[in-house]
Formats: sequence, structure tokens, C-alpha cells
Amino acid sequence: MYENIYRVGDSSLRLNDGRSEAPVVYIDPVRLSGNGPTADLILVSSDHPAYCSPIDIQRISDAGTMILAPGHAAALIGPPCQIIREYQGEVFGGMSVRAVPAYLPHRSAQAGIYQSLGFVISFNKHDLYYAGRTGLIPEMERIYCDVAVLPLDPDLMTLEEAREAVRRLKPRMTIPIGY
Repeated sequence: MYENIYRVGDSSLRLNDGRSEAPVVYIDPVRLSGNGPTADLILVSSDHPAYCSPIDIQRISDAGTMILAPGHAAALIGPPCQIIREYQGEVFGGMSVRAVPAYLPHRSAQAGIYQSLGFVISFNKHDLYYAGRTGLIPEMERIYCDVAVLPLDPDLMTLEEAREAVRRLKPRMTIPIGY
């Protein structure tokens, strides 16, 4: 599983390299570097510009690409993007995706401006948690994952909060993004 996770931008990941039969999944494709394979599935965690780029999404998608995002991001992206809400799930190409809460608990000035989600993606008998645009939240205690992808950004999650998130999540591997 770990060899199929690629960081392709500040907060952007790609799962799979397009050379196997498994789906190519992009998470928050923004300011993508290079030309990657066409996406089978695109997950967008927030309508914040650091996480949602309709131009990049158009670049890596085709008529068969499924796009899932929270409501405000789906409105920015437009059709064929589908809205996904907290705790909803989708099964796609042998993997499952579940949307989980993502928010900024102690930053009330910013908390309601953008709509955000995290994702738990299960594939190859492993679970990857992509935290999205979030701070340290109590819901992390109920998320089980092998890989945790956490934002390392003082406006979202400080280094101390990221350490606490890792303590709560207990992943085998942690990938920092957005730093």
C-alpha cells in the first residue's frame, strides 16, 4: 500500500501510479506537478483554494471520472461532481471511501468560512486517513487507520497538535502535508 501513495502537490495525493488495475485516486488536486495519469476518482476535502482547484480537476479527469466533494466545493467544481456529507460512504473499484468530520475547533473566526471533510479510504486491506483542512478534533479518537495524512500548518494543526493526533490515531505511518 505505502508504495502506491504519491505526494503530487502541497496538500495533494495520488493513490496508484496508473500501471496496475487498481483505480487512480487523487485527493485535493491543487497545483499539480507534472502530468499524471487520468483519475478514476477525485476526492476534494474543502472549498478552500488550497484544497479545491477546478482547473486541476479538469486537467486530470475525463468522462468516466467520479468526483466527490462537500457541498460548497461541489458547487465550485460543477457537474459531474457529486456531494458527499460526513459519514457517507462510496464503494469504488475495490475500495471504499467514507467522509469524516474536518473542522477548526479553536479558530472560530475561520471555522465556518469553508466547508471541509476528511476521508478514510480502505483498499488493499489497509486504511488511509486523509485529515483534510482540520485541526485536532475529538472524532480522531474513533478513526482507525494504517496511514494518517495530517496537515502541518500552524493555521490548522500545530506540531504539538499533530503529535497528539498521531497518539490518538495510532497509525503505522504518518504523512505530513501542507507545510
